[in-house]
Amino acid sequence: NPEDMEMLVASMDEVDKKLNEEVGQVLEVIGHTIGTYQKKEEVTDEDTGELKEIIRTKHNLVLFTSDGKSHATGSEACFQSYGLIVGMLKRTPSRENPMKLQVINRPAKEQGHSYLGLKYIKGEN
Repeated sequence: NPEDMEMLVASMDEVDKKLNEEVGQVLEVIGHTIGTYQKKEEVTDEDTGELKEIIRTKHNLVLFTSDGKSHATGSEACFQSYGLIVGMLKRTPSRENPMKLQVINRPAKEQGHSYLGLKYIKGEN
């Protein structure tokens, strides 16, 4: 619908919020966009110790909420978290069938580090 198209077009220039600044918030998600891009990275070969350049596919995730806002992240962990939720529920959020998702930080194995993620809020959708 025109309102949804307006949200989408507006998010192409600038998003309303960054997910990493919304930890603890519950979002009523009605849609999403996913962008992919290639990024060159240098990694150390474990066998030779040499630096080599590889190209990785990265993702941007933008969630749209029922209040007309866009929420973006470049976090691969958050992208994977969202994909898992959508895949396991076998549906994507919509205006007619929104999903309540909480923005969370998951601790990493390394101390002092965490990963951005999403948690499905059961029974409220």
